[in-house]
Amino acid sequence: SNNILAGAQTAIRVDNSCANVTIQNNTINNISLVGIWFNTASLGNKILDNSITNSSGAGGDAIVILGPTSSTTISRNTITSTEGIAIQSSNNTNITDNVFSSIGTEAIKINGVENITIVGNTIQSAQTPIEILGSSRIILANTTTTQNISFDNSDINITNLTITSTEAEINFELVNI
Repeated sequence: SNNILAGAQTAIRVDNSCANVTIQNNTINNISLVGIWFNTASLGNKILDNSITNSSGAGGDAIVILGPTSSTTISRNTITSTEGIAIQSSNNTNITDNVFSSIGTEAIKINGVENITIVGNTIQSAQTPIEILGSSRIILANTTTTQNISFDNSDINITNLTITSTEAEINFELVNI
């Protein structure tokens, strides 16, 4: 908490099973790979109130969660000039009230996730603000973006989604109808 981390390959990386870890109020910049990385089975972790800027290497993600994980909260982070949040093989995840700007590809990329809530995020200038693949039981609400959103799943509840560009679109590939 309250650290300034700069110039490393990965600023914070967790490789062993863990529970109830909170990563909060850190400033992370000029990272060559990943800002915050959970690469392990974990439960109840929180990533809160961090500022992550200029993570630029291969992948270059601000936050990566590789499961299996459960009950992860990612909230009130500011992510700028990097890739965004990538989550794979996770359950009961909340991504809320984050601000993304100048994102290279996806601000939020979800793959193989169940029971995810994406609420109250602001996404400015991302190639694909939200990409959801192979996931189910998704709530997307109160989120603002200026670009396209892509889903490959029909098990999604969308409310109060604001797209502030006349050229943006939402692409759905409906499966299991």
